[in-house]
Amino acid sequence: MKVNNRQTIRLFTYAQFAIVAVFSIVVLFSTIRLTEIGKILAELTNETVPKVSYAATLNTQIQNLATLTAVLANAQSKPARQLARESVQKSMQQINDTLLKNSTDSTFLFTRLNTLYKEIHELDELVLQRIIFQKQLENSKSRLNAEIQKLLTNTREINGPSNSESMLVEALLLSVKITEESRLHEIRQIEANLLEILERLKFQFDASEMNEQFNTKNIEALLFDPEGLINQKIQSLRIEGRTRGRDNFVRNLIADASSNLQYQAYVVNKTSIENARKSTLLTQQYSILTIAAGALAVLLALAIIYFLHKRIITRLMALSRQVRKAANSPDARITVEGNDEISELANMFSIYQERVKEQESTLLNMTLTDPLTGIPNRRAFESKLIETIDLALRSQSDVSVLMIDIDYFKAYNDHYGHSAGDACLRLVANELNKTLSRQTDFCGRFGGEEFVCILPNTDLAGAKAVAESLRKAIESLEIPHEKASTNSFVTVSIGAATSVFNKNTHLTKEILVLQADKALYRAKEKGRNTCCFFE
Repeated sequence: MKVNNRQTIRLFTYAQFAIVAVFSIVVLFSTIRLTEIGKILAELTNETVPKVSYAATLNTQIQNLATLTAVLANAQSKPARQLARESVQKSMQQINDTLLKNSTDSTFLFTRLNTLYKEIHELDELVLQRIIFQKQLENSKSRLNAEIQKLLTNTREINGPSNSESMLVEALLLSVKITEESRLHEIRQIEANLLEILERLKFQFDASEMNEQFNTKNIEALLFDPEGLINQKIQSLRIEGRTRGRDNFVRNLIADASSNLQYQAYVVNKTSIENARKSTLLTQQYSILTIAAGALAVLLALAIIYFLHKRIITRLMALSRQVRKAANSPDARITVEGNDEISELANMFSIYQERVKEQESTLLNMTLTDPLTGIPNRRAFESKLIETIDLALRSQSDVSVLMIDIDYFKAYNDHYGHSAGDACLRLVANELNKTLSRQTDFCGRFGGEEFVCILPNTDLAGAKAVAESLRKAIESLEIPHEKASTNSFVTVSIGAATSVFNKNTHLTKEILVLQADKALYRAKEKGRNTCCFFE
């Protein structure tokens, strides 16, 4: 019996040692696996989130640089160019600082951004050349107008109203048109017309033996010399074309850098999903080994597996699903219960998601809002006009468009300063929006001192009433304007066009806007501070 007892004790001891050994193996294996899972979680927390945040920050800064570059490209004066240039330089410095803080795998971005900086510098030089040429063009235009006015005055004093006077007036109008044209073949046509007019003038002066008193040599020099108005305008158009080309190239470089950042974010997200899948596989292997270890080991292993599955794996998988869902649905929420690295990671993803939404909303609002007046810009107007015409086609109703231009605004700017000019634009924009009574009506800034209104379901009579109320509203503001020749206050000229849209209508939004613009031109010709309507 003693032998049997010893054998029993030995077997019991062996069994205990076996249980301890199995338990130790389970504990050791569990420790190893938990360590690996901990590394995965640490990688998600310490590497994935900073990389995602870095990519988001850098992408936002690059998009902001794109916006500032567009402002620089559209600068029309040296102060505006200087402000835009300083903003671009500040933005580029921020991007450099961000890249230096996280220089891993940034060689491509450094190369592209160095190229981008050089292109922006070239763009800035082109903008400066354009501004200088525009100033020279204005000076040449002023000298030419003065010379024509002088000759016109002398002709009136000697001959009174005559054919020479009408030709001089026509030459004056064509010289004004030169500075407003943006197409080279139109400028060449105007050049041919001016040559013809000047030849006819010289013929008349010679025929009337007034060639000693009147000659067109100064006008010809101001128009056709290498430094004349026409050549200056052609050079200005060429610089404008190069500026636009450089601006488009810069935009493409920025888009390329942004695409690279998006690819990096995709790689980080793919790595996160792979790590989550790896942790799931490790846990499955662990469960198989623990089942084979014995009843106690199985129970312990099951308890550990349940805890791990409940506490870590399930939440990681849920987080992974929510992240994928949030990537496809902006309204999806990322929430994981608990107070650990996974919940913190979920909160970071949620914060990142909210920031992306805010940034997208902010960028969208910036692209559709005029920064000076706070009202919709030209891009928002074009989108709204397409939407309004589509609705009008379905309901077969009228659509009216009003083009509004502040009278003598350049003289206002020159006299009162650009700050006062900006304040005037804001007052006019606010009053126009306030005067439009219907929620469906739209008012936006078309560009410069021009505004535009869309009046859905409004016929010609309604458009006339609205246009007149807008004109009176601006006049009633009584904004002083000493340099206006028609009124002592700031006034506006309004051109309106109306069309009924149905299945037989072939009128496009461009034609409707062009009609309103022609009506505005007639309002200017009638002396300003009036409303004209396209018939």
